Amino acid sequence: MKCIVLSKESCLDRCQNGFESQRKCQCDSMCKYYKSCCSDYEAVCGMTREYFFELDQKSVLPGYPKLIRDVWGISGPIDAAFTRINCQGKTYILKGNKYWRFDDGMLEDDYPRDISVGFDKIPDHVDAAFALPAHSHHGKEKVYFFKGDQYYVYEFLHQPSHEECADMSERSPSTLFRRYTDLYYSNNERFFSELFSD
Repeated sequence: MKCIVLSKESCLDRCQNGFESQRKCQCDSMCKYYKSCCSDYEAVCGMTREYFFELDQKSVLPGYPKLIRDVWGISGPIDAAFTRINCQGKTYILKGNKYWRFDDGMLEDDYPRDISVGFDKIPDHVDAAFALPAHSHHGKEKVYFFKGDQYYVYEFLHQPSHEECADMSERSPSTLFRRYTDLYYSNNERFFSELFSD
């Protein structure tokens, strides 16, 4: 008589694969949100949260991944990170009940700060976060935070003006964002709102 042992799915060698619909359990960064993680997700993939990747339009740039600690000075794993989608492009890293803010890779003075102070009504120990640009030149940027099966929306109170962005672009050009603000400033908002109405 043959004994067949069904192997339990694991996250070994799967942490960077993203969502895999043919699998019974997942190892992607959203599996906690969807409650679909393999049982060894934290043990196997938790270490990957100590690294970050930089991408171009097609792939990971050479030299990546890099340790968060080596570049940003914060020991991993972290809970979440995002970069504001405006001409300033400041990067935020969240861990536990604290967050750090970086301007062009340099930690700003008086950080880290408590999440409750900088992001009103956003819980500590979030699972993920991502930023969305302002929907119009006069709109506000938003960040979506995820924790468990809940999500929270934070709207930034200050959106840099076109003049501030133009001035920054002169000092530190961000061609992509400058085109974005120039388009909005040139009264093409109606075109974009019709094109992306949903």
